[in-house]
Amino acid sequence: MSEGKNDRSLEVRKLDKLTREELRGLGHDGYVTDSKYKVAKEESQERTVIRIELVKLKEPFVVEWPEASDDDLERYQRMISQGFSLGAYEKDKLVGIVIAEAKSWNNSLWIWDIQVSDKHRRKGIASLLLDRLTVLAKDAGFRIIGLEVQNTNVPAISLYRKAGFELDGIDFSYYTNDDLAEDGQVAFFMKKKLV
Repeated sequence: MSEGKNDRSLEVRKLDKLTREELRGLGHDGYVTDSKYKVAKEESQERTVIRIELVKLKEPFVVEWPEASDDDLERYQRMISQGFSLGAYEKDKLVGIVIAEAKSWNNSLWIWDIQVSDKHRRKGIASLLLDRLTVLAKDAGFRIIGLEVQNTNVPAISLYRKAGFELDGIDFSYYTNDDLAEDGQVAFFMKKKLV
């Protein structure tokens, strides 16, 4: 994939490494939302019904993820070495990342992390990273790009839908055994078909 620039002097290129300082430089890792996708499941011998409904919350839901551990950074470096992770740079400063891992057994590319710096959010950088990742994945011959996202992360789900991802699976116990509880988080698996 060739390097790309847009009209804001933003350059997207393959990552060759990711340091703790660069990751910290992206700032806050998490999200705030005023809505969520409420998930309900009814199951019997004859039928399983799953309902998903976007509902407004009484107060904002805030998620703050902890700083990446040494193990996380080591795992990211292994993924980056595959050549399918991208960085967005403004004047050589990293302002956004998408970390992706190739899965040869089913010819898929999985997104493990996408982040944009606090100061650069809501400027189209995440969409640009997803667009460039799509080109890279198509050129490499992958059949899909997949990812996992929480039902409460409505801003990310909206971003992924705009980028062509669809809900493709739900895991009711991905995070805990109480994911379906009223305030629990349920794992949505979204995929973008490339062929």
